[in-house]
Amino acid sequence: MAEKGSRIISNATARNWERLSTNPEGRLSNRANKLKSSRRFVPVEYLTDAENIQIIENIIKDFCEFKVFDVIYSLAINLLIKKGIYEKSNIKKILAEYCKKYNVKVIDELTQIQLPDEYDILGILYQSILTEGEKNKRGSYYTPKNIVEDMVCDIALSGDMEFLDPCCGSGAYLMAVKTDNPMRLHGVDSDKIAVFIAKINLVLKYSDVEFEPDIICVDFLDYFDKRKYDYIVTNPPWGSVHKKAGEIFTHFYFKAFELLKNNASIRFLFPVSVLNVKAHRELRKFIIENCEIERIVEYDRLFTGVVTSHVNISSIKGVKSKELKYIKGSDERTVRIEAFYETENLFFNPLSADDIYIIRKVKSKSEFSLKNSTWALGIVTGDNKNKLFKTIKENTEPIYRGKDILPYVLKEPEYYIVYDRNNFQQSARDDIYRAEEKLVYKFISSMPVFAYDNTKSLFLNSANILIPDIENMSVKTVMAFLNSKLYRYLYKKMFGEVKVLRGNLEELPFPSITQEQDKNICSLADEYIKDSNAKTLLEIDEIIYEIFEIDEPYKNVINEALNVR
Repeated sequence: MAEKGSRIISNATARNWERLSTNPEGRLSNRANKLKSSRRFVPVEYLTDAENIQIIENIIKDFCEFKVFDVIYSLAINLLIKKGIYEKSNIKKILAEYCKKYNVKVIDELTQIQLPDEYDILGILYQSILTEGEKNKRGSYYTPKNIVEDMVCDIALSGDMEFLDPCCGSGAYLMAVKTDNPMRLHGVDSDKIAVFIAKINLVLKYSDVEFEPDIICVDFLDYFDKRKYDYIVTNPPWGSVHKKAGEIFTHFYFKAFELLKNNASIRFLFPVSVLNVKAHRELRKFIIENCEIERIVEYDRLFTGVVTSHVNISSIKGVKSKELKYIKGSDERTVRIEAFYETENLFFNPLSADDIYIIRKVKSKSEFSLKNSTWALGIVTGDNKNKLFKTIKENTEPIYRGKDILPYVLKEPEYYIVYDRNNFQQSARDDIYRAEEKLVYKFISSMPVFAYDNTKSLFLNSANILIPDIENMSVKTVMAFLNSKLYRYLYKKMFGEVKVLRGNLEELPFPSITQEQDKNICSLADEYIKDSNAKTLLEIDEIIYEIFEIDEPYKNVINEALNVR
């Protein structure tokens, strides 16, 4: 028997997972990564003038074989001499300390070369010298100037106000804050070279003040400070290895929160996954229960070598908010905090009042879910190049990909495979693939796309399998609900994913329907499978709207969200 409410894998798959090592959620962890990459590149997004790229590349090319700290130290002397402050006592003290502690050597040529005019030329050069593997291992990517300025533009320190960047890198946030007293600026970073750069950057900016920057080289999670801060703003490391379990930026956030004064501001730059990935639920829960969220700002892809988008969550400690500003590009809207409670995992999705009304209307008329259904994964061959064939060969059969899945139907297969479970890296049990009827859906998609299969066909891992179990609903009726405008809208608004995930599908609410309604919807699904008449889909949509009593104005809301008429 197929196992209800769980993922189905074969014994061979289990052996492969054990061999390859898995994470606690059972996903393959021996995947291609950049931790060993020796590639170097200039972080172009961190420059203020693109014409400086060639100059920077030439410097890196000529001096990349030298010790990194020697290069940065020598360039720092270059800048200090150019600024006319090299002989100041506080500067001499900083340089002497680092020279003695880390045995750095001065490269005379670097103290004299012409450097391009950039607001953080040392940080740019350091990031350019580091290999991709080193940056990924440390989670170290410096924040572009425009994002830094956007996050601190309203901060002006006065009186005894204190500012902390707990992952300060080369000091971009510290340099951007407005203050007449740089001793109110505090930084922490575990990278000794970054700390040195940050100190040099601050003494260069505040060259008329005799001070030594308060920037400490230590892991922030081991940092002890009796002070409380008015502002804590940072871009924490993402995905870097640490002795604490879980995503490291979550631990940084909790630690920073402890160091805030009441009614003080905390602003973190997170990967966009923090908004709607289940693993970050506890962080989202903590924020909405302990803070007034002022604004959430989504930025496009920021860092060379990093494909994810980014989000700034700005909050105030100790005050619970009712609404916030949600900004994405030119779109700015006011979102009520209650919107975040519409999903089990408290996804930070910018739902409008109309969205909340529709979601609650559907939930109020629903009794079932897909949680008791049977789920399975497509086949992972481990070697598509040699195990998939474009033409029919002996003992082969069709195998479908996510690209082959259309609403309700499958396209003609483009590939064939010899079905040998022991020859695959991952596969479901035979009785799943060979079920009399099953649904298959695209894994990479912003909205559900389900097709019906009663041919006992095979599927690659870009497609997942569902054998639904909902009272009084046939397999085809469940498919009709999932492919409907209403359910695509629900998925988009509730989860905002670019993947169709089992956990999200299980959260979708399903109504109790009569046998007659099931028969009618199933019949219409059959009609569409046979002739692909668009009018049939409209009929299905109208029946589903009627079941949930969705009125015309809200149908228009749904159409607008889906960009259809």
